[in-house]
Amino acid sequence: MPIRFAYDRSVNVLFTKAEGLISFEDINRHLDEESRADALALREIVDATDAHTNLSLEEIREVAARLYHLAGTHSLGPTAVVTENDVVFGMARMLAILSELQGGPQTQVFRRFDEGMRWLLRTLPNGDGPV
Repeated sequence: MPIRFAYDRSVNVLFTKAEGLISFEDINRHLDEESRADALALREIVDATDAHTNLSLEEIREVAARLYHLAGTHSLGPTAVVTENDVVFGMARMLAILSELQGGPQTQVFRRFDEGMRWLLRTLPNGDGPV
């Protein structure tokens, strides 16, 4: 499975690992699994340092639209994405911008895990900004 996650109660964060080729279907499957686990409201850090993607701009728009619709029925926590891959970084950054413009969850993209964790731990679980 290219995307898996585990919740750490000690820091109240969902740790997600993405590896290999991450497709549109993988992201939707991950969102379904998070929803079933009642984890959508948690702060999440996505370690995508070992991932690459074939997502298109249209698919990024569809993910942003799905997040917007989920935000209408669920509380969505902030998400930090960590990657060294330029394509993953660019696609995640586009998703972050579209999400912000459409009222979806707060998302930031980082090159280093420690930077992403620092930002995430300063952000309220509901994404309302710094603690």
